[in-house]
This record gives sequence, C-alpha cells and structure tokens, in this order.
Amino acid sequence: MIDAELRKRLWLEHYVKFEGVARLMDIPSLRRSILSCVASEERVRAAAQEDEHLNNIPLKKWDVLAGCIPRPSKEKLNTVGESFWSLSTGVCVLKHIARYYIANMEPPR
Repeated sequence: MIDAELRKRLWLEHYVKFEGVARLMDIPSLRRSILSCVASEERVRAAAQEDEHLNNIPLKKWDVLAGCIPRPSKEKLNTVGESFWSLSTGVCVLKHIARYYIANMEPPR
C-alpha cells in the first residue's frame, strides 16, 4: 500500500506533467469535446466527486476521444518533458482537463 506522502507526491507529479501537456493544446476546445463526447458537465462533476481518477466514466469514451484529438508535436512535447504521445497520454490529458477545467477540482499541493 502506498503511504499518504508518496501518494501525494505522485499525484502532484502527475498534475504537473499533464497540466504542462494540456497547456500545449486548445483547452477550451478539448473541454467542449469532453462535454459533447464523453459526459455532461453534471456527470463529470459527480464522477469526480466519487472517484478523482474518473474511472467511473467508461474508458472506451475517453479512448475514442483521445484517438481523435490533435496531438502536440514532438518538439512541443519535449518542452514539457514528454518524449512521445500515446493513447494513454491522450486519455490522461482529457481526464486532467475534466478534473481541473470542468469539475473544478483543487490542484494538489
């Protein structure tokens, strides 16, 4: 089991990484795409209250949208410490946007 301090550090690292990637992208456009393709604003907010990882929204919905979004170039990804783009990167970026730009969760500190 992960202790609370390690969990907090890992959550902060994840936040910093995907906030950096999200800022390379068109956040308002991705926010609209999430709301029209994945779940309503109310559903995202309720889901985030139940599970901060948003695993209660079917992964297939995230996967489908992640496969369709424009990807930052490798050069841009390198500026935030990412070396490549994958489907899981896309899902993490979308969930990050859903958590912090739709459900208005507080960033980790």
